Amino acid sequence: MPPLLAPAFALLAAFGALGGDAPAGTLTALAVGALAPDVDLLLLLVDPARALRLHRGPTHTVVGLAVAAVLAGLAVAAAGGPPPAVAVPLAAGGTLIHASFDAISTHGLAARLSSPRGRKALPLLVPLDPLTTVIAVVAVLVAIAVPGTARVLSLAAIGLLTYLILVRAWARKRAWAAARTGLATPIEGIFPRPESPMRWTAVTRTAGGISAWIVDLGRRRLTALEPLPDAREETLAASRVAREFVRVSPFPVVRRRRRERGEAAELRDLRFAYEWPAAPFGADVDLDADGALRRERAYL
Repeated sequence: MPPLLAPAFALLAAFGALGGDAPAGTLTALAVGALAPDVDLLLLLVDPARALRLHRGPTHTVVGLAVAAVLAGLAVAAAGGPPPAVAVPLAAGGTLIHASFDAISTHGLAARLSSPRGRKALPLLVPLDPLTTVIAVVAVLVAIAVPGTARVLSLAAIGLLTYLILVRAWARKRAWAAARTGLATPIEGIFPRPESPMRWTAVTRTAGGISAWIVDLGRRRLTALEPLPDAREETLAASRVAREFVRVSPFPVVRRRRRERGEAAELRDLRFAYEWPAAPFGADVDLDADGALRRERAYL
């Protein structure tokens, strides 16, 4: 969580400084409250493997989040920040933002039992790209806190990101349904094809591909530590977004060749999703479609 929250609050602090109406104590209380639940990551200094396995443990339950918010607010107040009556609610707001991000992340959040089986992700709030969610939340906070031109730009960003999230969620649902039915043809990419009614410009497709590629790099490392059903779907979907990025080209011949390579890569990713995490890359692809096995060879 800190790798996502730190840039978000840094951007919020920058906009607040430009607007002149965001006190440093307020931002400090928000940031400390948002980072407090991840205090269990201090175990990385002692036992990294155990820390990653036990992360989102007691500190991420309902009681743990409440205690973290109160302690964070009191710590900020004791360090010379706002009084406890102000610092504690601000820290609670930061903790709530942290919990919201965890709830919509790949691994989800457990209300009472922080274990792999107890964690639940909110199905209606799982975008493909957590970075998009961070930007959207920061835009909302800036729109509330900063007047003038920054507010107008933030509202425009909120509208655009909301549209992208909804369209990408719809495309992911369609693509995943096609994968589960075992269609003979490779499933569609997470972005609509250029010939579809929803026409995407090269700029939009490229930006989405780069963003998903960055998230996919980190997600493949994180999900390998703790395989969950939601992680399979998210990894497959994010990988298809990254494949769409390399297909962008103004030349039809190049697009066709890249599409052929991308379809082979999608078959590879299907095996990664269905047999994950045991399936290595570049191996034969086994798909179980309505009880029938179909074997393909995946080449990059």
